[in-house]
Amino acid sequence: MKTLITTLFLFLLTLTLVVGNALYINKVANRMTEQLEQLPSPTSADCRGQVSALRADWEQKIPHLCLSVRYTVLDAVTERIAVLESCAEQKNQYEFYNTLALLKDALADLVRPEQPSTLSWL
Repeated sequence: MKTLITTLFLFLLTLTLVVGNALYINKVANRMTEQLEQLPSPTSADCRGQVSALRADWEQKIPHLCLSVRYTVLDAVTERIAVLESCAEQKNQYEFYNTLALLKDALADLVRPEQPSTLSWL
């Protein structure tokens, strides 16, 4: 009976950690996407400051995300934020919006493995 209780406890603990991790990753990506959509035009004076704040926030979350997210996905987001900051500094509108679209796509790649799928067990 002790074995059954221990096994059930470990199963529930693992399930809780997996669901909590997925919720955390989705929360981070959704929050960043909302912040990206609220960015002003790259010609605006405060655009670079907002992108820099976004970058600092992202870099604080990397140690937690790297426990379960592939390095290539994290690196893609980090690189695109750096390019976005550079475009905001140079006030390059075309590259800014191009990089912004690529960054949103990289954030979608971040949450894609966390989405439940009804066919994942096949």
